[in-house]
Amino acid sequence: MRDVSFSLKQGEVLAIVGESGCGKSALCKSIMKLLPEHAKIKSGSILINGADITNYGDKQAIIDEAIELLGPDIAVIHLKDCAVRDGKLLSMGCGQGEMDYTSILKFIKERKPY
Repeated sequence: MRDVSFSLKQGEVLAIVGESGCGKSALCKSIMKLLPEHAKIKSGSILINGADITNYGDKQAIIDEAIELLGPDIAVIHLKDCAVRDGKLLSMGCGQGEMDYTSILKFIKERKPY
């Protein structure tokens, strides 16, 4: 995959479509930092609200920064978990995958108890 670029404004939705094997899953996995060890982002950046998350190695830092930036605007939190197994991203129920929900649950308890 080369030269992928898109920009979304608040409220916009992006649908990624294409033939089997064209890189849809690889693109999404690269954004979520779930690429297999042998895959690399060679250049470019991933910006969310101006923050470059391309080099975040710590998933927890991403969650903490999102809570700090978006906390006042969060109304609903739908918790889902995921895991990478045999190079595939698997979706599963909360607490069954690789995510650590400690800071999210603390945020809900302290700032969104209703």
